[in-house]
Amino acid sequence: DALYLVIEGKVRVHRQDRVIAELGERECFGEVAILDAAPRSATVTSVTDTSLLKISREDFQEIMAEKPEIAMGIIKVLSRRLRDAIR
Repeated sequence: DALYLVIEGKVRVHRQDRVIAELGERECFGEVAILDAAPRSATVTSVTDTSLLKISREDFQEIMAEKPEIAMGIIKVLSRRLRDAIR
């Protein structure tokens, strides 16, 4: 129920032994979780010492109401990840 922004470090997104992505500074994960209450589709594990910023679903909804351009940023992230997944 939260989105995480990597402030520092690196994380690995995986499903069991299959690595889906490695994310670093200024990248985010959990963008689907803030839009949909379904169970997460992958696990994220820290690869190095990592600092994250957590934004809850409720806080995110308030931010989107005030700044709709943030919703466009999330749509761009989702589109890019979908495009990468079907390649």
